[in-house]
Parts: sequence; structure tokens; C-alpha cells
Amino acid sequence: MKKFNLLFSLGITIFTMIGLFSCNNGSSTSTVAKPNEVPISIGSGMNGYGINTMYVSITLCKDQTGTNCQTIDNIILDTGSFGLKINKSALPESFIASLTRVKTTNDETVYACNTFGSGYVFASEHYAVLQLAGDYSDNVIVQIIENSPTAEIPDSCLAKGPFDNFEDFGANGIIGVNPALTLSNNTILLYRKDTNGIYVALTESEANSVPILNQNPLTSLHYNNNGFVIQIPPTLTNTNTNIHGNLVLGINTNVNNMITKNTNLIVASESSLSTVCNSGCFYSKIENPESTIPAVFDSGTNSWVFISNNIPLCSYGYCPESPFVWNSWVFSYDFAPNESYQVTAIITKDEESAGQELSFSVMPGWGYENTNNETLYGSPFFFGKNVYIVFPSKQNSSPIWGFESYR
Repeated sequence: MKKFNLLFSLGITIFTMIGLFSCNNGSSTSTVAKPNEVPISIGSGMNGYGINTMYVSITLCKDQTGTNCQTIDNIILDTGSFGLKINKSALPESFIASLTRVKTTNDETVYACNTFGSGYVFASEHYAVLQLAGDYSDNVIVQIIENSPTAEIPDSCLAKGPFDNFEDFGANGIIGVNPALTLSNNTILLYRKDTNGIYVALTESEANSVPILNQNPLTSLHYNNNGFVIQIPPTLTNTNTNIHGNLVLGINTNVNNMITKNTNLIVASESSLSTVCNSGCFYSKIENPESTIPAVFDSGTNSWVFISNNIPLCSYGYCPESPFVWNSWVFSYDFAPNESYQVTAIITKDEESAGQELSFSVMPGWGYENTNNETLYGSPFFFGKNVYIVFPSKQNSSPIWGFESYR
């Protein structure tokens, strides 16, 4: 049986959209990994606790010499959050000590309390070189999470909810690649230590001197830094066999990341339609109850999360007696013509479930009730698709998402 853990991460012209298309069809028969591909594994993670969770491996180095590096496996790939956060237990103390600390202009080391949909994490802030698929990024901010049960956490951070232990999801950390790119420091709590070693909140002037801590690290890669593709093969049944796909770095830079005329494109909002969207929202039209509500594509949420009056509920989510076809339609934030995408999910129950535990590490039909009047298209949405994510640029001021069947 699986431990039940639900993880919540949390206008452009047609001419510009056409400018994204590649002249070729983007297909490739080669099975050899490209230099811009990072393998994705979907399943139970390092300890069997993961469900529908996307994991990648990353390498962190002290500097560009590459002589002091650590590769960390089982990092959650999350399109709904921002920045790189690693459990302290996943890194040697000597490596952590070697990293340059993020400091205020008064030379005080910085700590941060971040919140997710499912809880908080408290971290020290460091700089490192990130290596992915032969590419690298200088001076990425890495938040090293205090995940020891005896770690000292400020009371104001503890008040944000339960500790969001990535180990509960089979993970050593999370890489947040939200295409809205950055999340303001105003959304987190910032601290330093006083002369007695006690955490105290940064003053406004101190906080203003801190760089943005939650940034999409893929934007600072040296080469493929304008977006990415998530390629996941289809799976139709519950299984304990991991699914393997790819994170493809870059958009229109290689044969494996080309947007074509077959790619269905929609555009995210420039400003937040809902707090969960972090300036990356769309609209989702649903049935029963008939409504049009904010929506987000979130690979870090491990189920379909939506509203339906048609499906019975169990302790672990929706549990129809027979497979239920749930349809919705996603629109660009401004409802532009020809910018919509129909989504069909086959919602199923866990036939072997009992109580608060689930039986499988991959459940394409796992649905969960959302009471917040919005739709989260979690990791099962990505199954069987090539999902293209284009970062904002001079040509497109908003993130663009594209969808094709897996190939």
C-alpha cells in the first residue's frame, strides 16, 4: 500500500504565435538522448512514498571549475513553483559549508520561510552552479531546507502550517520552473540571526537588499534558456512501474523541442487571476457545476484537482464505481479566438485502497476535489503529451503553453 500524500505546489498576437512555429514537423525517430535532455522518472521516488511524482536529477557545483560537485537524485519537477530547494539531509555538510551564502548589504546571512499549498519549508540561502544536460547556470540561488526534526524554526514560520517534508513525496528537493519566472520576496518571510543566534525578521530596508530568492533556474542556463518541453509517454492504468520521459531544455533550438503547426498554443495571464497561479493562469470551463474558473498546469501537484458534482468521493479523492470521463476546456487568459484546448481525463478509483493509503505509485486517473473554485491540471495531465512551455520575452510578454500528443 502507498502512503497517501497529496502534493500541492502551487494578450499576444496571432502573428507572434505563428512566429513560434518551426518549418519542420518536429518529429524524430532517433532514440539517442540529445544533449539538451534531462531524464524524468515518474513513480514512487527514493522511499516508495511518491505517487504520480515527476523526478529529475541535478548537479550542483561550488563554482565553474567543477571540482566540488554533488549530484542529487529524486528532485521534484514543478511547473507551479519557483526556485531550487534541496533537503539539507541530501547534501554533505562539507559541501554546504563550501557554498557562498546569500547576504544582506549589511553582510548578514539570509534565511527564508517559503509556503506551498501543503505547508512550509525553512531554508538557508546559498549560491551554486547548476548543471543540467551539459548546460550550466552560474550563481543560482539554492535554498537548503532544514528537514531535521530537531531543526530550530522561527515561530512565525511554524505558524504557516505543517512542515512540507519533501521526503514524504519520495524526494530530496524540488526545482520550481514556473514560466512566470520569479516570485517576489514579499510572498515569503525573511530572517537573519542576531548576536545571540536567534532568528529575527529582516527590516524592510534589509529585505530590499536581498536578491529574489525564488527564480526559475532554467532562465539562467547559458544555452537552452527560453523554455522547455516535458515529454511523458501515455499510461492508462494504475501501476507500480515507473514511467520514463524527458525534460527537454530550450524551445526551437533543437530537433526535439520544435513547436510546429500541430502544436495547440494558449497564453497565460500577465497578472494573477488567482493566488495559486502566480501570474500563470488560464481559464477552465467545466461542467456540472457549469462554470468558467481560473486554472493552472502544475506538474508538482500529483493528481487531477477539480470540481465535479457527478463523482462520488472517498477519503483519498474521487472514486467512481466505473471509469468516469471528465471533460474541460482551457482558454487563454483573454479568451482569444483559436486559443483553447480540450482536456479529457478518465477518472478511476484505486480498486485496492483502504483508508488513507493508496496501492499504486502511478495513477493516471487519480482525481481530487478542489474546493477553491479553480482547476489544477496536475502531473497526470502531462501523461501522453509533449507539453511546451515558452518563457516571456520581447516577442511575447506572457508565458505560452503548447500541447501535442506524445511522440
